[in-house]
Amino acid sequence: MDDDRDFKVSEYEFVKAMRDYGIGLQESEYKKIYAEMDTNRDGTVSIDELIRAIIGEMNEFRKNLVIEAFKKMDRDGSGELTLNDLNGVYNAKNHPDVKSGKKTESDILNEFLETFELHASLRVFSFVIYTFREKL
Repeated sequence: MDDDRDFKVSEYEFVKAMRDYGIGLQESEYKKIYAEMDTNRDGTVSIDELIRAIIGEMNEFRKNLVIEAFKKMDRDGSGELTLNDLNGVYNAKNHPDVKSGKKTESDILNEFLETFELHASLRVFSFVIYTFREKL
């Protein structure tokens, strides 16, 4: 969705993603949903705005839990989760395809990430659409 990888989603990127995922609304409906998510009215939707639109604000306990989990996964301390970070956390050595020699652990990790990203994106988009459709 973030085609230019600036960690923000423009209205164009949002509408394009909704069409690409076949959500099936009119462009005007997508724009209304986008406007609801752009809470600071800067013309883009940040990851924080998207998360707040989907699940609302987190309480302090949940925030701390997320921060601790992130710190454990961010093995190099860069502040970003990279494939190298996840490679150290996700262990595929007991996967049947790795055991049989058909695939490497890296292959399985990449497949896992691709599947997760696709399904997570679909769930997020569906939730956003159904949540905001009532406001249209």
